[in-house]
Amino acid sequence: MTDNAPIDPELLRRYLQTNPAFLAELLAAYPDLLDGITQQHLSGNAGIVDFQRHRINKLKQQLEHRTGLQEELIDTSRSNLQSQLQVNGCILSIVGCQSLKGLLSYVSREMAEALHLDAAILCVESREQAYPYLREPVMSVDRDAITSLFSDGSQVILTEPTDTTRPFFGPAADLIQSQALIRLPVAHAHTALMLALGDRDPAWFHEGQATHLLRFLGDALALRLDQFMADGEGTSNVETPDQWSSPETP
Repeated sequence: MTDNAPIDPELLRRYLQTNPAFLAELLAAYPDLLDGITQQHLSGNAGIVDFQRHRINKLKQQLEHRTGLQEELIDTSRSNLQSQLQVNGCILSIVGCQSLKGLLSYVSREMAEALHLDAAILCVESREQAYPYLREPVMSVDRDAITSLFSDGSQVILTEPTDTTRPFFGPAADLIQSQALIRLPVAHAHTALMLALGDRDPAWFHEGQATHLLRFLGDALALRLDQFMADGEGTSNVETPDQWSSPETP
């Protein structure tokens, strides 16, 4: 028998009767076999009504799947747009701060609300010396606590909190279930700085999430901090370090 030789319908019928699971397995493995069966092929043959039903059900499933994908894409697009607007608004506020005191106050008091998060904490590594430019409400952390986290050269870390990172959030540590840690390269700080963002939703920050908006936010904050600190270090008429301090974090 050659590949082009016709198949005896009676032999095929007997084989399918003897092996009833064969057809189901064949259709499961190759569902497109029914794509070539048209209404014309089925007309006048009540015995193939199940094929019609199968084909209709398949088309319904495909439609529901595509509709679901479309709705998911729309929801994702809306969420991304909302996040972008929040970050852009936050950056405009950072740029608009007129002093380091005002900037630190914004980060500690308003940033979390602007980003719809539960916590936004500016952390600085302690070097066992006084930092007149970095007082409350900055969170002072242990030496190398930040440096070791970003030793691989990354700028943003998205994970669930661990025993190592929970202290970054201070009193809110027990509330935070997901976190974004953003390294802030501030040359004039002479130490390592980091912005710790946290939320009670475990799925808010997660590995594999895009980080370009968070990097942009970190770059803007680092640049503004560096500008204020450079001005402070280079100004001879600074009366006292207290002018750079901010109220304690509530």
